[in-house]
Amino acid sequence: MGSSATAKLVYGYDLGGDDAGWKVKEKGEYGELSASWYETDSVEDALENALLAAAGFTDTWTPGDVGYYERRGAALEQFGVKIVTYCMLDSPSYLLAAGQIRAEEDSTTAIDLASLTTRPEREGWDAKLHTAIKTLGLTPEQAQPAWLLCSMYS
Repeated sequence: MGSSATAKLVYGYDLGGDDAGWKVKEKGEYGELSASWYETDSVEDALENALLAAAGFTDTWTPGDVGYYERRGAALEQFGVKIVTYCMLDSPSYLLAAGQIRAEEDSTTAIDLASLTTRPEREGWDAKLHTAIKTLGLTPEQAQPAWLLCSMYS
């Protein structure tokens, strides 16, 4: 069994993680994430569930419900953001992202530099990220959204 790496260029906020340290002001006495919506779920699930609750999504999955994940995805798309993991697969850190460009191992991805500077404003990414951050009750240490280059190693 081998390992692989993925490069990610993400527009958004770096929220940090358990091992790397949380990069939000909502931290407990020992540096742990201290948000009202977070208990013991995976952080990624808890973040998505908090956004889903704010969107009024109350569906629950039942066996044979083939449309559940499409409805869930549509509810999350209302915010126009995604949770992106980076660092190590078994101990990830998290980004709240409005845009992402990826390059998988052994590949390249062309980047349109002009689009990098105009797309966030053109598509309203800062407003979407602000709404999601406010909904989650988080205060990033990062002053404003930015393009962030990170990697994922698994």
